Amino acid sequence: VDCIPQDVLQAVISGIHSSNPEALRPENLSRLSPRVLWSCVHYFPTETSVPSMYQQLLPDLDWGFLRRRAQQLSEKALENRRQAEEKQRLQNGKKSEALDLDQGSQAISAVEHAMEHLQEYQAEDRKAKTAQAALARLRRQQQANNDENDAWTLTTPSEPDRDELRECIKTSIPVTDKRTTSSTIITKWITQLMKECHVHNWRELANVPDAAVLANKLGVPGENVQAWIDHAQDESLGEIMVEVCDGDVDAAERLTVQARSGTPKDLAAWRSIPDLLLEELRKPIQVNNSEDSS
Repeated sequence: VDCIPQDVLQAVISGIHSSNPEALRPENLSRLSPRVLWSCVHYFPTETSVPSMYQQLLPDLDWGFLRRRAQQLSEKALENRRQAEEKQRLQNGKKSEALDLDQGSQAISAVEHAMEHLQEYQAEDRKAKTAQAALARLRRQQQANNDENDAWTLTTPSEPDRDELRECIKTSIPVTDKRTTSSTIITKWITQLMKECHVHNWRELANVPDAAVLANKLGVPGENVQAWIDHAQDESLGEIMVEVCDGDVDAAERLTVQARSGTPKDLAAWRSIPDLLLEELRKPIQVNNSEDSS
């Protein structure tokens, strides 16, 4: 089964919880969306029940209805042993159950589809935002340095950007007290990063030399902080390449795709052979037609 990314899984289950919570009962979910169910199992292999997986994934939601329903069903089962239902009522009950399951299936499919497309949109949105941030920072740098004779230098921006830090943190969220960390604690870490650690954006986070020191200040496991730094470095490289290209986003993309030079270090390797670099960039972009031929 193709597992759903954990952040998308959270949004999917949260959406189903608000629109059709009955679909989240394990016996219903196993028929409606095995993909969602097995994604929960994948991310929480030590949990022994599906409700406990829900609790780990979304601790702020109310999952008590799962227990209440089980008690009601046991009472109805005792009553049904004493009295047989009429055939027509039995048929209507089956139809009603089929209708509920159909509605639940539609709800899950709709939310899954929407969230997966939202993830694609967010990826493109992050890409555009990165380019815009790099351009804005480049303009500020150029305004601060009007002397055309000065050599180009890389300047790490210090402007606060809570969204950038939040994105880095969400790549590796620690689990505390057997509960998935809430957005409140993430906001607290962002504030600590800015005020206590003087880390205001992912460019500054990318420059942190020792993850252990930062982890001790925040009270977060070192492996999680290292994952934040790794993500910050990946995002910063894209920004830096745009700055190197004087704000030309297309040029930075062509360097990455056609010349396989997505970092300043890669680009520096062409210093002695700029003509070959130009030759690579002038080549038409090759499109993979393997799918068309199949």
